[in-house]
Amino acid sequence: MDKIVLVDGHKIRMFQDLECPIVARRQVDPRYYDVRVYIPQGEVWVDYPYHDEVKDLLEWEDAVLVLGGAAYQAKREEKVKQLALARDKDGIKLADLKLKSESTTNATLVHVNGRLVRKYFDPDFIFGGHHY
Repeated sequence: MDKIVLVDGHKIRMFQDLECPIVARRQVDPRYYDVRVYIPQGEVWVDYPYHDEVKDLLEWEDAVLVLGGAAYQAKREEKVKQLALARDKDGIKLADLKLKSESTTNATLVHVNGRLVRKYFDPDFIFGGHHY
């Protein structure tokens, strides 16, 4: 069983690894785009603001860790269908996710409840799909 370590993911993304996700394990295989040799073997790093989601995050992470390509896509599609059933059962709508919006001349930034997005829409949702 890996040791769960709560870390400051924002600091890691600012100074070490721009693409560091909210759950990360040591990855040394250079064929992967997300090589993370800085994480000690046997540790799982979880961004501390998500500490109350650790169980769900690790369950999904463990389910897809060994999958790739079509197998991952199939597992993800299965999970998204399960989330849709839960969403319908609990009466969750897209409007329930939105916290606030900000507009600039070039873009609109929509703040959402990420925990609800992961729970009911997309298990991989982190920062809107990119680091901005």
